Amino acid sequence: MESVWVIVKNSIPEETRASRQYREKFPEELRGDHFSGQLWFATECLAAGSNVPNHILESEELRPHARQILKVLATLRTKLRDQCFKDISTYPEDLIDTLRWFDYNWAEFEYSYISRMCQIKTPEELYQQHLTTILFSETTEVSLREKTITEDQMASFDPVLMVAIPRLAIVYGLQQEDGVLDLSRDLSEIPVYFQPHVTILSDIRHSLISLSDEHRQLLKECLASSVSGVLQTHLTVDQVVADTLQCLYIQISGINAEY
Repeated sequence: MESVWVIVKNSIPEETRASRQYREKFPEELRGDHFSGQLWFATECLAAGSNVPNHILESEELRPHARQILKVLATLRTKLRDQCFKDISTYPEDLIDTLRWFDYNWAEFEYSYISRMCQIKTPEELYQQHLTTILFSETTEVSLREKTITEDQMASFDPVLMVAIPRLAIVYGLQQEDGVLDLSRDLSEIPVYFQPHVTILSDIRHSLISLSDEHRQLLKECLASSVSGVLQTHLTVDQVVADTLQCLYIQISGINAEY
């Protein structure tokens, strides 16, 4: 199977292959091509008449798909073998059509199998995930412009950013009007990532409003730092502001610690 996928990738332009965007609905561990080996084993078992444990009805529904995959693969193998005796450096149009046919059948089976055997994201959950991605992207852009994070960190894939960007996204999101973290929205319209923390987010937003631009920037710099306790080294402000900053740092860090 690995050899077949190498040929598919080398002979068919990416834009004409079957779309794999449906994988965005899958659990994280099932995305990408690394799952194809297990899926191929399931295909052969289903085609032979076996059932996936505790999924008898789903197995019956998938069996015709599995047998179609084997049929297409058998045709593909025959054409590949014949081509090896002619010219292994070229892919005739009829062979490319069969490769494309296999690719589309495999994509259809992959989605059918995973969607029946696992809990996949609903359209609403996927939409909320995209909103969170946009929030993180906008946060990154603003943070670079404000020099809260650096281009060097981005270029070197600094692991600190995995913590810093979600933290900074809370500050950025709460300062947006009618944005992703607009707490006046219905709870269902707020990304699932943040829903359990609406009460704390409301407190954070109230505290942010009371800070000056200078103190908000100080908070951002501390949230983006990898040094534990860095906030205390910056606190040359009055005690009330110092306590507010310390509380915000702990609240925002606490939300992200759960993920």
